[in-house]
Amino acid sequence: IQDYEKAKAELRNKNEAKALELLLSAIKVASDFYVAHNTLGSVYQKQSQFQEAEAEFIRARELNPRAPEPLVNLGSLYIDEAAASAAQGPASVGKILDKALDILEASLKMKRSPMAYYFLGTAYYRSSFYDEAETNFKHALEMDSRFPAGHLMLANTYIRQRMWQNALEHLDIYLADNPK
Repeated sequence: IQDYEKAKAELRNKNEAKALELLLSAIKVASDFYVAHNTLGSVYQKQSQFQEAEAEFIRARELNPRAPEPLVNLGSLYIDEAAASAAQGPASVGKILDKALDILEASLKMKRSPMAYYFLGTAYYRSSFYDEAETNFKHALEMDSRFPAGHLMLANTYIRQRMWQNALEHLDIYLADNPK
């Protein structure tokens, strides 16, 4: 627990290398430390180490199958992985986004959260399913109306649909909350 707490402090200080070392130490001592595996997955994701991140999120899920967080994190990871795989072509990206959609739907069956809806909306948006993206971004904003990324992605969705007034409305909300 001490190493985990130190790792969280290092993450707040943007020292991912030290946090990674501390998380690995915590897991070495307590291999069933669910939260440490989940956090380690997030560190790997930030470093674009997709396979390592996926393994940690899956391990966290195995350790705590009722927790939705590893599934939300997996969905986020698959979205990042799809973006990084764009050069491999649309079929490859589509398969990765399908995994994101499936895993995020599963997380929402466990517990509704603004982040899960946001990432589900993002996966639909990146898959060019704009109606579904809109629905999920709206769900995220219903749960947390002060969610800036939700307003921005909803504006992007409306731009893709050429719904200019709706796009402007959400851009205005986003800019009011993020003037810089």
